[in-house]
Amino acid sequence: MELSAGCASPEAPREHLSTPPSGETQACPDVVEWTVSPWRENRGRAALALMSALLLWILAARLLPGEGVLTSLLGLAVLGALAPGMASMQCRVDGGGVARRVLFAWDRRSWAQIRRARVGAAGLFVSPFARPCRLDRYRGLFLPVPRRVLDGGGLLERLRREVARHGL
Repeated sequence: MELSAGCASPEAPREHLSTPPSGETQACPDVVEWTVSPWRENRGRAALALMSALLLWILAARLLPGEGVLTSLLGLAVLGALAPGMASMQCRVDGGGVARRVLFAWDRRSWAQIRRARVGAAGLFVSPFARPCRLDRYRGLFLPVPRRVLDGGGLLERLRREVARHGL
């Protein structure tokens, strides 16, 4: 887990997130970054996600004998769908919005798209809807906070300040 401060542009996050782009260091807000590993947080749940993906892959192979390419594609799709449960996640909150990276894909929401935000003990949840609704599960974005950070570091307080700064 790493926390860092820097500056980011509103475009998609860069690979080296902790270093600010040149020329943008004067008037940039705080950047809050952290990493969450499911294997450190809850090994049982991460192992269950991995075993579920492998069992579904084996089931597809048994149900589709002789279809190696299709079985492989289905297996990779299942692994991708369950990746948040077993792969490290990099989270970022900056002046442009919030972002989460799982494996190689970034999921980003700009502050203009966010209508509601809630900082809780488990992390930050943002939604494009002003009130809770059934679509929150699909359109919202949750950035979990590691349990070991809750004791110190002020991560939750920094997240609350950033959310309040944007009027949410």
